[in-house]
Amino acid sequence: MPPELKLRNALRGIAARMRACVLVRRLVVCLVVGAIPTLLLIAAGKTGLLFKMRLDYWPLWYSFVPLAASAVVGIVWGLWGHISDFQAAHAADEALGLRERLGSAVVFANEPPQRGEMLPALLADAAQHCDELDPRKVTGPLFPRASLFVPAFGIILAALWFMPQFNLFATEHEMHEREALKQEGKELEDLAREIEKKAKEANLERTERFAGRIESLGKDLARGKLGKREAMKEAAELTDEIKAMHRELAESSEVGSLQEALANARDKKLNTGEASRILDDMAAGDMQSAQQRLQDLQNKLQSGELSESEQQQLAEDLQSIGESLQNSSAEDLGEAMQQASQSLQQGDTQQASEDLQQASEEMQQNSATQSLSEMQQLESLAREMEFAEEEMSQSDCEGGT
Repeated sequence: MPPELKLRNALRGIAARMRACVLVRRLVVCLVVGAIPTLLLIAAGKTGLLFKMRLDYWPLWYSFVPLAASAVVGIVWGLWGHISDFQAAHAADEALGLRERLGSAVVFANEPPQRGEMLPALLADAAQHCDELDPRKVTGPLFPRASLFVPAFGIILAALWFMPQFNLFATEHEMHEREALKQEGKELEDLAREIEKKAKEANLERTERFAGRIESLGKDLARGKLGKREAMKEAAELTDEIKAMHRELAESSEVGSLQEALANARDKKLNTGEASRILDDMAAGDMQSAQQRLQDLQNKLQSGELSESEQQQLAEDLQSIGESLQNSSAEDLGEAMQQASQSLQQGDTQQASEDLQQASEEMQQNSATQSLSEMQQLESLAREMEFAEEEMSQSDCEGGT
């Protein structure tokens, strides 16, 4: 084997061993650094200190995040950089006392001197010293003494992890109470998401904002960030705001006018179940359901499912509802229903279907119908919040049982 090739092979072996040593040493350093906060977090969780500090809203296994992050950093740091042939040669010269034989050979091989006859001799001498060159003698042991900390920390971590909960900073009663509040928080989150979704679909901005605040309160409860007294105070304040907004809407003239008109319409005798159900939905503030029923009527008219007599009965009902809505805050909706009634009486089902579509759009855009719908949603939301307050107040009793 040519001397130059023998030298490079030997240096590659030394460089590989050096890279492995660098990786192990840097990984050990990072693991030791990451194990310290992991140990502290697990110990704090097992003794109830995290509970006392209200930092227990994450699962305990999240304590291993610093250790995992340090392992990733250690691997990246260990693989970072490159060890050149000269660095490997210099390390071998230093470790084995070769008096720069390998380093000089590498330098002159990369930058041949003017007297080229020296290079073969340098390479031959360096190659001769590479015959029994052991990379382990150059780098020393792969695992440094500090690596003993890793299994030691591992044993301590395992002991802490499997140790039973030993709450020095919290009583069992406090633990039960916190768990009850967390459960109530999760239920509030689910309720708020459901209401927020419906409010967004119905374009009820005020209800959507309140639902967002309830969801935020639920998250704080579910994570244990709030104590019972603080949670009940926030819930009570939020309930009062919802009730105040409900009263404001209920006392508004446009809602009052619409409610009076709907009450007059319900006093009249209607011939069809479809019209009665639409009226009931509107009176209950469920405009989405009422719009869906109008859509169903459109489909029935377009498909010819209604007989002539059924169409005439429906026309009479729509006329009756439309007349009741005249001179109210939903006058445009009433006009659309009366127009649909006239189209049905004339036998023009296509035009009647378009008129019903116009009525559905008026129902969605009319500020009075939107306010009535929002008022009913807020009333339901206030009841839910009162129920949540009651559950929170009883969490104390449940925790003590």
